[in-house]
Amino acid sequence: TGRGQQAVWSIARSILPRTGKTTWTHNQALMELGALVCTARVRHCSSCPVQPMCATSAATVA
Repeated sequence: TGRGQQAVWSIARSILPRTGKTTWTHNQALMELGALVCTARVRHCSSCPVQPMCATSAATVA
């Protein structure tokens, strides 16, 4: 919903880095997570640091 999306964006703005090296490091970490842990063909949910919050992992287990 629009209200839910606004809430998610509000949280993201409050916790994600906006400038500097921290921003680069955060983006690089997300790319590496996708490349090494959560790949298109094989997911490695058991070794994923965000698995408890992951919708894909929850859908796979369900």
